[in-house]
Amino acid sequence: LGKFHNFIYGNAKFIFFVSLAILIFFQIFSSLFIPLIYGDDYQESVKIFNILVYSSFFLYNGAIFGAGLQAAHKQKYYLFATFFGVIVNIIGNLFLIPLYSARGAAIATVITEICVSSLLFISFIKFVPKYGERILRE
Repeated sequence: LGKFHNFIYGNAKFIFFVSLAILIFFQIFSSLFIPLIYGDDYQESVKIFNILVYSSFFLYNGAIFGAGLQAAHKQKYYLFATFFGVIVNIIGNLFLIPLYSARGAAIATVITEICVSSLLFISFIKFVPKYGERILRE
């Protein structure tokens, strides 16, 4: 179990910093890349992309804890978090798309990823306790 915890801990730190770098990079440079790749007609999509890029940060960080739950044979908690995310996304889209159009869908996606990643993290800490104690100390 020690190697498992060290593997998850090392990867969690790595993914956190890489996903943070990706988030910052695209927040700064998306207004240059999107028109360069797709043309000036897509300039408006930069605003939506800048919302969606936050979902990738939470997605990447949640994935390591989801993988850890699965590796620890706690798949039912992974399934619950994923199913909860489906419900949050449907409800979010129902309320936010009529109000904000594509931005509403992007916001619903970010909220969904925050919820799923949080559930995965909490489940991992609670149901794989030795790692949970370590991560909360550091």
